[in-house]
Amino acid sequence: QVSTHIAPDESAGELLGRLTELSKTLLSQELPKIYSGMSHEEVQSGKDSQAPKLSRDDARIDTGKPALAIHNLIRAMNPEPVAWLKYKGESFRILESRVQNAIQTEEPGQILGGKTPVMVCGDGHGIELIKVQPFGKKVMSGADWFRGQTDLGRFR
Repeated sequence: QVSTHIAPDESAGELLGRLTELSKTLLSQELPKIYSGMSHEEVQSGKDSQAPKLSRDDARIDTGKPALAIHNLIRAMNPEPVAWLKYKGESFRILESRVQNAIQTEEPGQILGGKTPVMVCGDGHGIELIKVQPFGKKVMSGADWFRGQTDLGRFR
């Protein structure tokens, strides 16, 4: 076993990559001990469990939830199946976000413009949309996506 800290903005994909490297290091340290008989076994405690495969429905964002819960969903669903929502009839994925405390008192689900667009959440905090991907298009910054929406007249 090895312990590790999970960073507040680390996605599941980033964590998997880091855990892969940690496991390689651990195996290179422990395999010689196992082969030489110098290692001792530890019995797993507790019951084993299996997590179900995540579906696209599991990744749908409920804007009525608190900002931290939405941010954690976005992190957990990246790289697959990727958190998503519909806004003004358009579906898009959110790949990277950051929690923003105490924003304007807008209705949950509204997206406010600025340097980085912010989606209002159910607890009055917001989620900065750092990287997004409209369905069928390439990944882009939240600012570029929002600018494109306002240029098309969708958010006026």
